[in-house]
Amino acid sequence: RFCVRDGAPLQPAVAASAPRATGGRPQAAPPTHPIASQATTHALRATEAFAHGRYHQAIQQGQAALTQGATGADLLLTLARSYEHVGRTLEAAEAYERAAQAHADPAMWLAAARSWRTLGRLVEAQLALTHARQLTPDDAEVSYQLGVVNLDLGQLAQAEGDLRDALRLAPHSAPTLVALGRLDEARGQYGAASATLREATEADPASGEARC
Repeated sequence: RFCVRDGAPLQPAVAASAPRATGGRPQAAPPTHPIASQATTHALRATEAFAHGRYHQAIQQGQAALTQGATGADLLLTLARSYEHVGRTLEAAEAYERAAQAHADPAMWLAAARSWRTLGRLVEAQLALTHARQLTPDDAEVSYQLGVVNLDLGQLAQAEGDLRDALRLAPHSAPTLVALGRLDEARGQYGAASATLREATEADPASGEARC
């Protein structure tokens, strides 16, 4: 009979065997990949640094991991968030896009669009949001954000379509109603704008002074 002490492995330990000889010669050890190992180490250090709020260190380690050939979406997302925390918005936008391309994640496209919009680069934001909507066509937030960007670009017909889609997916959304009120104002339809903004205030009293 065999007993297992608390905390001991259920399977008996297997002793490591020496490499078998072939024709009287010792078998060669399997090749190692020091560069891949270094990339993994740097990526893990970047994640750890980010978790502890050391964003500059996370960037340094993340960039080193990329240089060593790491390409994972998690690493790119860590870099993007670190860039965002230190105010390097352009690099954040680019890293979010690379992460979104690697992982096909609409949330990463949304984050990229937010960064592009912060930079005032609305065409890039529009493109990122278009990618996000292709992945999640029934996401109210994506349609809303795309509508707002198109409104800022002066593409009023496209903006209205996007915002109507957002309102259909999330009825009585105050931010969407505020954006539709702006759209009415842009068209000179001030009566309709006032009515839409009143509806937004009824849906959320805090939206009365809101501007998207």
